[in-house]
Amino acid sequence: MIDFGKMLANKKKEYEECNHLFVKTKEGEFNSLNNEYNPCIVKCLKCGLSNFHIDMDIVQRKKYDQIVRRINPVKFYTLIINDEVFNNTFRKCSNEMIEEYNLISNEVFNADDIEMLYKEAKENYPAASNEEIFDIMKKLNDSYLLKRKR
Repeated sequence: MIDFGKMLANKKKEYEECNHLFVKTKEGEFNSLNNEYNPCIVKCLKCGLSNFHIDMDIVQRKKYDQIVRRINPVKFYTLIINDEVFNNTFRKCSNEMIEEYNLISNEVFNADDIEMLYKEAKENYPAASNEEIFDIMKKLNDSYLLKRKR
């Protein structure tokens, strides 16, 4: 039987001990309605730590949490751990503080399974620089998208 408490504790440890390498999945933007800066969304290519849940609109976040909690309670508690570790480790990303994140590229890249793309690129090209790995990830993603269309 799976020990969910242990699984969640291991995920927290993974988040905390990771030597994070982030990709920007969404650019930050100024919201003229509330006169605030919406930070960029980042995700660690190695462990999956992200600020996407933290920076959701509050109404959208509550709806999302209700659905996830019912469908997949483990994912819900993993989100709570993710948010706790992210908040304890990083401040909000803004144009002035973007250097706080170790970004693989300043370019925005969003794909279905960014961590898998990174892992595959690193396995096939272990000596490649971050810039080269990022380009490989984009090519791999394009290749997967083409295969799906067939």
